[in-house]
Amino acid sequence: MNTTLQPPRNQSAPRDKKALPIQRQTVVSATLQVLRDRILRGELLEGEQLRQEAMAEQLGVSRIPLREALRQLQSEGLVTFYPHRGVVVSTLSPEEISEAFELRAVLEPDLLRRAIPNLTEADFAKADGILAAYEADLQNGDVSTWGELNWQFHSTLLERANRPLSLGIIRTLNYHSNRYVRLQLTLTHGETRAIEEHRLILAHCEKRETDAACSMLVEHILHAGRSLVLYIRNYRGAPEAQGTDRHPEACGDLGPSDTKSLRVQKNLNIDDTARRKSANGPVGPNGARTGGKRRSPSQNAE
Repeated sequence: MNTTLQPPRNQSAPRDKKALPIQRQTVVSATLQVLRDRILRGELLEGEQLRQEAMAEQLGVSRIPLREALRQLQSEGLVTFYPHRGVVVSTLSPEEISEAFELRAVLEPDLLRRAIPNLTEADFAKADGILAAYEADLQNGDVSTWGELNWQFHSTLLERANRPLSLGIIRTLNYHSNRYVRLQLTLTHGETRAIEEHRLILAHCEKRETDAACSMLVEHILHAGRSLVLYIRNYRGAPEAQGTDRHPEACGDLGPSDTKSLRVQKNLNIDDTARRKSANGPVGPNGARTGGKRRSPSQNAE
């Protein structure tokens, strides 16, 4: 008699049970991708509250995978959980955006230096195709894809460094800043310089000119960071930080027509009360004019 233990034949059920988490994870990943894209494309604006019940219904998923996707977005810095308020699309300060670009300027050239000896003709062809798609979209006035195509170009060159942990950090830093790029390009038309710099970086890589490629990459990242921070400050109407250039032209980031657009946008944010005060004399607490004469110190002491 054969006493060899045989596995039970009805093992299909356990396999199905093990497959369920994989199916749920697929839903989480798909939900994560949709939400991330909406944030990066500017469809979900900074400071916007994300109502989970309505969003789950809109996406056709339950609240459990939606919440898991939101937690992942939180780890990427794209959303913030607040008590009694829920989930809100994160807002980055100009200082945080500047820090993200400065970190990229340290990490990316290191990876590119390691990657260049390993880059192949197939990599160069892929990078060239990405730039062609980027240029075509911008010529058609479609800036919504710029952030993703920009990341595809950079990651295509950096992946050959075989440093997945560093590349993951750089990817997160890109997520932090790319969602502001659509607004920036709409008003400043900064894509022309970006195209030229991408082409130069790729050309240096193809020629194995490592030092030149890394130097161009540092300049490209820091320039983009300065331009974006300057744009954010003007767009939000915030005062410029101490120690930075006082005019957009001084950074070499924007042309005269671009800075005119930014000044118009900034002027729209000037407080109307302040304008009336300048033109018509002092204004009272409720916006009423108090007349052009100043009150004497004795009157002010009332």
